[in-house]
Amino acid sequence: EKEKEKEKEKEKEKEKEKERQSANKQAAGKKAGKDKGRRRFQAGGDEREDEEQEESTLNQLWDGLCQMEQDLGSCIFTVVYFCVYFVLHGPTLRLLVIGLIVLVQFSFQVQYPKALWDPINKIMDVVLSILDGPQDVEEYDAGAAGDAGGSAGRGGRGGAAAAAAAQRGRAAAAARRLGAGGPGQPLLTKVRKAGGGVGNGVSSSLKVVSWVLFAGATLFFLNTLSELYQEGRYDLANTLIGKAFMGEQPLRHDDIPPADKSVKVSAKKTREADRLCDEAQKSEHDRAWSDVQSKLLRALQLDSQHVCSLYNYGRLLDYVWNNPDKAEQMYRRAINADTKHVPSLRNLGYFLYYVRRDYPGASAMWSRALTENPRELDVLSGYASLHYHVYGDLKKAEQLFQEALKVQSGHANTLHNYAKMLHYGRGDAKSSENLYRQILDKLPNHIGALLDYAGLLHEMHHLLGIDEKRAIDKAIDLWERVIQLNPTHLDAIFLLARAEHLFRGKTNKAERLYKKILHDGHTHLNALANYAMLLRAQGRVKAAEEHYQ
Repeated sequence: EKEKEKEKEKEKEKEKEKERQSANKQAAGKKAGKDKGRRRFQAGGDEREDEEQEESTLNQLWDGLCQMEQDLGSCIFTVVYFCVYFVLHGPTLRLLVIGLIVLVQFSFQVQYPKALWDPINKIMDVVLSILDGPQDVEEYDAGAAGDAGGSAGRGGRGGAAAAAAAQRGRAAAAARRLGAGGPGQPLLTKVRKAGGGVGNGVSSSLKVVSWVLFAGATLFFLNTLSELYQEGRYDLANTLIGKAFMGEQPLRHDDIPPADKSVKVSAKKTREADRLCDEAQKSEHDRAWSDVQSKLLRALQLDSQHVCSLYNYGRLLDYVWNNPDKAEQMYRRAINADTKHVPSLRNLGYFLYYVRRDYPGASAMWSRALTENPRELDVLSGYASLHYHVYGDLKKAEQLFQEALKVQSGHANTLHNYAKMLHYGRGDAKSSENLYRQILDKLPNHIGALLDYAGLLHEMHHLLGIDEKRAIDKAIDLWERVIQLNPTHLDAIFLLARAEHLFRGKTNKAERLYKKILHDGHTHLNALANYAMLLRAQGRVKAAEEHYQ
C-alpha cells in the first residue's frame, strides 16, 4: 500500500510538472506576442495590415498556382486535340482553326503580346469600374506631429513597405506607411473605406466571366469563318476578316472616274498609270484590297481609258468584291478603250457564260478573242465547253479541246472537260479513262476527276473489260478519297452510300452515310429514296413511309 501511495504521488508530481511547463509556454507565447505587437507599433505599422499581407501573399501564391495549372492544362489539352484530329482527318481547314487557337493560347501564356491583350484589358477595366460603382472616401490623418521625430529613423522601412503596398493596389496601407515614414507634417490623403463597391472576389469572377465570353466570341467567329470557307464564300469571309482584324471599311465603288475620250493624256501620265497598275497587282498578291482599290482609282484619275486598270478593276469586282453590275461595266469600258484587248474579251465571255447565262454574248466575246489570239488557252477551253454543254456540237467542241491541248498538253481543266465530253457525250470509255488517269497522275487530289473516274468505273466497267466487283471496289476507294478531301461533299457521300447499300450489302455503313447526308436538313431526294428503300427492306415500314413522304 505504501508503494502504491508513492506511485500515486509521483504521478501527481508529473502532472503538476506538465501543467507548469504548459503554463510557462503560454506565458512565453503571450510575451512574444506582446513584443511582436510592440515592434509593429514601434515601426508605425498595423497588425491587421500584416495579417492581410500574409493572407494576400498566400492567396496570390494559390491563385498563381491555379492559373498556371489552368493555362498549362488547357494548352496541353488543345495540343493533344490538335494531334489527334490531324491523325484522324489529316490537314483540313478545321485543323487550321484549331492550330490558330493553340497559337493564341501559347502566345498569351509565353509572350503576352501587349498589342493584342492591352485593348481587351482596358475594356474590361472600364466595365469593372462601372460595375464597382462610386467608392466612399474618408479623410485619414496619417500621424500626429509629435510622432514625426520618432518616425524619422524608421522612414526607410516605412517607404519600402508603402511602395510594395501601393504596387498591390492597397491605397490605405500606402497612405499610412508614407505618413509614418516621412518627417514633417502628417500626410492627408483620401483612401477607400473597407467594404466599398464590388469585392475583389466578385471582380475576379467578373474577369473570369469576361474572358470566357471573349473566348466564346472568338470560337464563334472562327467557326463562322470555317463555315464560310467550306461553303466557298471566300469574299464574305475575307471581308469579315478585314473588318475584325484590320479595321477595314467596306469598299465603295461609286467614285470610279467616268470615261472621257475627249481628254488627251500625256505620256508621263500614262507611265504613271502603268506603274500604279503594276503596284496594285502586287498589293493584290498581299490581299490588301483597300490599297489595290486606291491605286487603281488613282491610275484611272490620271487616265480614264487606262485598259490595264479597267480590266483589273473589273476582274476584282467580278471575283473578289462580288459586284457583277460594276464588273460588267468595267469589262465593257476596257473593251471600248481597246477593242483587241484579249484578257477583257476572255473574262467578259466567262462572265456572260456563267453569271448572265448570255450564251450568244459569251460566244461573240470568245470568237473575237480567238480572232486576236487563236492560241488563248482559257478561251479555247471555255468555248469548247460552251459548244458541248449548250449547243451540243460535239465535233466543234472536240476540235477546240484538241487545239487547247496543243497549246498546253497538261492543262488539267481542259483535260477534265475533254474527258467528260468523251465519257458522257461520246461514251468513249477507254479514251476518257486515259484522260482521267493522266489528270490524277499529275493532280492526285483533283476532286472532279476522282468523281467522274469513279462514275466511269461504276457505269462502264464492262466497256473497260473490268470485273464488276473489282470496278465497284476501285470506285469506292475513289469516293472515299473525295470524302477525305472534302468531308461535306454530298454527292460523294451519296454515291458511296448507294454502293455500300446496293452492291456490297453493308446496310449499317450505308445507313450511317444516309443519315450523314440528311443530318443537317438536306433535302437530297436520291438519299431519301434510297434510305427509305433500305428501311423497307429491313421491315421498318413506318420509318420508310416517312422518308418517302
